[in-house]
Amino acid sequence: MANPPYRVLQVVAKMNRGGTETMLMNHYRALDRTQVQFDFLVHYPDKGDYDDEIKSLGGRIFHAPAIRPWTYPVYFAWLDKFFKEHASEYCAVHGHIQENTGFALRYAKKYGIENRLSSSHIATSRLDYKYIFRLYAQIYLNKNVTTRLACGVDAGRHLYGRKNFTVFKNAVSTEKFIYNPDIRKKKRDELGIDENTFLIITVR
Repeated sequence: MANPPYRVLQVVAKMNRGGTETMLMNHYRALDRTQVQFDFLVHYPDKGDYDDEIKSLGGRIFHAPAIRPWTYPVYFAWLDKFFKEHASEYCAVHGHIQENTGFALRYAKKYGIENRLSSSHIATSRLDYKYIFRLYAQIYLNKNVTTRLACGVDAGRHLYGRKNFTVFKNAVSTEKFIYNPDIRKKKRDELGIDENTFLIITVR
């Protein structure tokens, strides 16, 4: 294995401000990036909310084609070419796109990446026309994953069924949410709200 920083490829949909993406950024910011560095394999061509920060922290962003059943041949060919060129750079691949993670892990395995992780972030999914394709992707996931992770028990059972998995809870920087009277006063002053007014704030 190459010398530090050891690179981990995070496989995601797009690095916008969703729950999974924000959790990854919480980990990424806290890492000793002289030892471990993240790159991101995304599945949309346009820019994500976190892209600039990722690049400022030393990460790279690779844009894969969208995953669609009618474009599987194009997608698989792209993955094969990508991992053939880049597999030697990574000590691990960590997928966050549910069953579809298995496709990336297939080529990671083909080109010799030993650590192939999958994370489940949801506990339910709709029974729709995509169900048969999820079953197809599940085959690749089960054949190629080495470590199964989930944010909770229900999420793990949803993706992995009876197979063993480890609960890896989402990271939150609690210091950001500690009560601070100075910030309270500053924000009330900015909003023109006096100290004695009862205030409820909704964040959308």
